[in-house]
Amino acid sequence: MSRERTDQIHITDHPRSIGTAQAWPLVLLSLLLLVGIPFAVGAVDDLYFEEPRFIQAEGASYPEAHSVGERMVVLYQEVERTERRRGQIVLSAAVSEDGRSFEVTQDIAGPVSFSGTVPHVFSSTTRGDELWLVVGIDERTHVIYRSEDGGESFDEVTELSTVATAVAPTLSVSADGSLLLFINQDLEARQEIYVARSEDGAEWTDFERIVGEGDVTLSFAPAHAAEEDRDYLLFQGMDRGIGQGYQLYASVSLDGGNAWSEGRRITDFSDPRQPRDPASYDNQRPFVGVLTGWI
Repeated sequence: MSRERTDQIHITDHPRSIGTAQAWPLVLLSLLLLVGIPFAVGAVDDLYFEEPRFIQAEGASYPEAHSVGERMVVLYQEVERTERRRGQIVLSAAVSEDGRSFEVTQDIAGPVSFSGTVPHVFSSTTRGDELWLVVGIDERTHVIYRSEDGGESFDEVTELSTVATAVAPTLSVSADGSLLLFINQDLEARQEIYVARSEDGAEWTDFERIVGEGDVTLSFAPAHAAEEDRDYLLFQGMDRGIGQGYQLYASVSLDGGNAWSEGRRITDFSDPRQPRDPASYDNQRPFVGVLTGWI
């Protein structure tokens, strides 16, 4: 088997002397998630970035970076090819105390077999000083891992099974501190988002469907954020009753992710300068975050 040699992971930092509290957000911001693409900062006199350094030189993809305590942890996939369009995925972790030098631990989870296009099989999040990880090891099984030592080691917590093929896991933390796991399942000819909830990572509720208004039969790409006592979920979906393009929907939970409102279409507004029907636009890949009380 040979490692796939297409992707690389870089990190760059601001070389000025700044405190730890200031440095970590800057380091995380500067992680190049789409590697190999130049990163440019405008003409700013007192802010510039040094040349990027390799975390993993070859065969790495889908990095996710977290600040855990005083450490930076980057999780990513590596691919081992067994044939031209077949192979195995393993997960690795790179841990740094200063954002400059990294200790890499390979094969923390996996292998996951695949054929065709390399899938994105994991998701991660932090809760306090804990780092949580979910990995889809086959079409109906997801394994939950936890690290309590800043990413140096991961322990398997539990294994979740679904009644149908489930892909694209997304792990997040709700407003009340519970873990939320979003997946996509294909049931009754409808590809939709389902969510399960856990307080301790070991015991999980059943997966419940996130419903979109109208006749949304294809929904995916969930993006979650929590603010005070509310949880917000954005996702893209297709309602063939209003057009062939994707629209964005928003759902809200007031009880830590136990129950969710019907997803309301939010891309139904018009631009006075563009008289086209809003449904004629294709809207994809939502992102949601919280900034000073605003969603």
